[in-house]
Amino acid sequence: MYLTRTLNTNERNYAVIEKEALAIVWAVKRAEKFLLGRTFTIRTDHRALEFIFGEHKPLPKHTSARIQRWAILMMGYDYNISLEYIRGEDIPHVDALNRLNFAEEECDVEFDCDLNESVCWTDECGVTWKDMLQETLSDRLSTGIKRRIQTDNWKDCSPAELQYKKNQTALSIENHVVILGTGTRPVVPRLLRNKIMET
Repeated sequence: MYLTRTLNTNERNYAVIEKEALAIVWAVKRAEKFLLGRTFTIRTDHRALEFIFGEHKPLPKHTSARIQRWAILMMGYDYNISLEYIRGEDIPHVDALNRLNFAEEECDVEFDCDLNESVCWTDECGVTWKDMLQETLSDRLSTGIKRRIQTDNWKDCSPAELQYKKNQTALSIENHVVILGTGTRPVVPRLLRNKIMET
């Protein structure tokens, strides 16, 4: 049985590790009728997922809300404790399917939530969500960090980016804004920080 689909517009903004985790959770949900009540093995070519869906150690406190929800969802299945890591070159049939051009179709799996679901924002701090979004899109550092999150490339960081690199596993993107941790802490662009601190 082979399953595949394209990422929708929102999912293309996910960090690389979130895209890899999405592939596993989506496939398990689609094949649920075959997997429930059975022990099965998950194979992946993304080793970091061993620490998300395996039982090696608990998730970091600042893991994104999306990853936390998926880890909880996967607790309902009986799969091998440790994911079986396989290099991409050793699973050529999967690699070939990944490169085929499929028609766009929206994900119909219930666990895929709305982007704004995990972001709680009030305008009492003197800055609206629209202000946050506009400044994030125009701030050079913020756009650079978003690009690094999406590509999972943290090489040759500038001094300003190093503090973000230290927390890279806790960063995600929600509605084009960089989020730290569980989805309720947007990373405020530099030009808005003083305004928020003054209120």
